[in-house]
Amino acid sequence: THWVNDLISNGLEPELKKLENIITTKGKAVINSDFDFVWEWLVKGSYPAYTSYRRQIIDNSRQKAKFENDVRRSIADAILLGSTNDIIYSALTTDESGLISYGEASILLKTPPIENRSSALETNSYLFIQWAITNGWNINNPLPAGYMSVWSEKHKLGVTKLGKYLNTGTTENQICKLILSSNGNRNNDVFIELYIYGKIVSTAVDKIKLPKLLLTSPDPRKKNQINELKRKFNVEFY
Repeated sequence: THWVNDLISNGLEPELKKLENIITTKGKAVINSDFDFVWEWLVKGSYPAYTSYRRQIIDNSRQKAKFENDVRRSIADAILLGSTNDIIYSALTTDESGLISYGEASILLKTPPIENRSSALETNSYLFIQWAITNGWNINNPLPAGYMSVWSEKHKLGVTKLGKYLNTGTTENQICKLILSSNGNRNNDVFIELYIYGKIVSTAVDKIKLPKLLLTSPDPRKKNQINELKRKFNVEFY
């Protein structure tokens, strides 16, 4: 795009290449949930796999969200993905941080099990669709091009979205925060959304990151649950 050429002409090609390289070499999918779900799924075995919201509703393994939220999610799913019921929402991380507004536990996934069934959108799908409608899009037209990619081209999507924010000397840490930033308030979340088709089994989990505050929980069971989780998985604290 023209602004990429402008950045290069302004001497920012090293920063652009740094952004591309960070996404290519360090990009992982992260799913966030609460600790109790992680325990039930990965240790207790209450769920054979992590499945999509729609699949959980069909299987009666969870309750629907509030009506208005369920409608919004259903509309976004249908517009972006059609009638499929097995798309898991995730986010791209390059520093192992997660969307803590969706849950305190960040579940980092191994890339090989998911890369051939994953795609990306440059932002939250609901916000993207609202933006498209505001700018004149309607259901009879294809969505604007250039905002989605397959997993193997996620670095191009990252450059398209974030290149304009680069400056001389932009650091790796700054780039990682441009890719994903979450302070616990969903209204402030910044991320590239990922869509993973199918289900996630426990062997696809690479690492689990938990808040240090869990270690001081007044619930006496929590310490034992964390220790058991640590015996089965790579667990770190943030």
